[in-house]
Amino acid sequence: MILLINLMETDLLLFLGEISGLVFIIILLILFLINKNKSKKIFVKNQILESEIKELKKELNNKNKSLEAEIALKTKELLNEIENRKAIETERKIALKKAEEASFLKNAFLANMSHEIRTPLNGIIGFSHLLLSEVEYQEKPELVDFAKGIAESSDRLLNLMEHIIDLSRIDANDYEIKIKTFEINAVVKVCVEKIKNTAFKNGLIFKYEQDSIYLVKGDTAAFEKSVDLLLDNALKYTIEGNISVSIKADIDKNIVIVSISDTGIGIDKNFLSSIFEAFRQESTGYSRIHQGAGLGLPLAQKLMLLMGGEIKIKSEKGKGTEVSIILPLDNSQDKTSLKYDKKKLDNQKIKTKPNIFIVEDDKMNRMVFEKMLSKYANVKIAVDGDDAFIQLEKAILSKSTFDIILLDINLPKPWDGMLLLTELKKKWPELNKIPFIAQTAYAMTGDKEKFLKVGFDDYISKPIDKKELFTIIENNMRKFRTSKF
Repeated sequence: MILLINLMETDLLLFLGEISGLVFIIILLILFLINKNKSKKIFVKNQILESEIKELKKELNNKNKSLEAEIALKTKELLNEIENRKAIETERKIALKKAEEASFLKNAFLANMSHEIRTPLNGIIGFSHLLLSEVEYQEKPELVDFAKGIAESSDRLLNLMEHIIDLSRIDANDYEIKIKTFEINAVVKVCVEKIKNTAFKNGLIFKYEQDSIYLVKGDTAAFEKSVDLLLDNALKYTIEGNISVSIKADIDKNIVIVSISDTGIGIDKNFLSSIFEAFRQESTGYSRIHQGAGLGLPLAQKLMLLMGGEIKIKSEKGKGTEVSIILPLDNSQDKTSLKYDKKKLDNQKIKTKPNIFIVEDDKMNRMVFEKMLSKYANVKIAVDGDDAFIQLEKAILSKSTFDIILLDINLPKPWDGMLLLTELKKKWPELNKIPFIAQTAYAMTGDKEKFLKVGFDDYISKPIDKKELFTIIENNMRKFRTSKF
């Protein structure tokens, strides 16, 4: 029985073992099927992902190609732009160089023309004034009229040339303006004195008023030229009545106003808008009433604008004109220290008879100098640089001295006035005690400063004005006697 039971237990265990193995196999099979299904899904997903990755790579590759093409296009455009800019820059540099060359050539032309015109004008004007002084003592009024006509025509030609050159230089931004503080009343008074006697001779009443002394900021020479131009216009266009000049200030606006009014022919209101245009005149053509090139007002206006001022005009046809010059006041400096240092041109006699040495290559100008100075000075004249060396050496060896030396700038080669000045002082240091004056037809802006910088003590431009020449000689003799002898 017990054996039977044991056999039954053994069979049960075997059976159970077989069942367990089968279950295990089934479980493994199930797990295998599950894993296989998952693997299949993963495979499918991987396939999908790989497909998507391929598509993305393809799309990315296309994008890269498109971007590279766009970059290449942009790079090409930029390179073209750079080349274009380089070409434009090159053209600009070429244009700038041409403009600079044109400006240089224009300035050289103006300087040369100024010199070439001033040189013969010096002879014409000099001889006309000398002739006038001679024939006034004779009982031949027609000769006086002839001499006056020559002098007036020469002065008119000189003024026209100077106005054209000044306008050209201003338009080319080549006109030098030096802004400083000066006493406006003194400058206006000098201008008034120049024209007052002519106004009286023409039967006009001339009035000059000022309510105080004013300091202004501007360029003294440019301001004086502007006032001269406006006064000349007032005199030219006023047949009868009066010319009035006044100086007043507007303290609130911090400006000073110089008013020049006349009872002349006036200006039509339709022409006022173009009054400052060069070469424009109200009366034109063959029937012009008054002579002139129409440069006075435009030049005066341009000069005033350069120094920060302005010109205003009020006029009525047949009743007269009022021109106002406006400049900024300067109340920051002492009036007593800024008197206008204008050379007085009323000295016609040199107080002592000096010994004057002149170097001048132009025959007519040598004659003018000799006639101007022979009554008042002992004059020696050299025709060029070599002759100057010879004559000065003779004078120095004979212990003769000169009180003043006038050198022409434009001399026959190999000399010019500046080189001659340097070599003379180098060879004879004692000549440093003598004033050297540059007398020249080079009268453009900056010429005077250039000559003074190389060692000249003073400067006078051709055509030579006799009064100015005597003043320069007297002033330099006085200065050198007190400071160097």
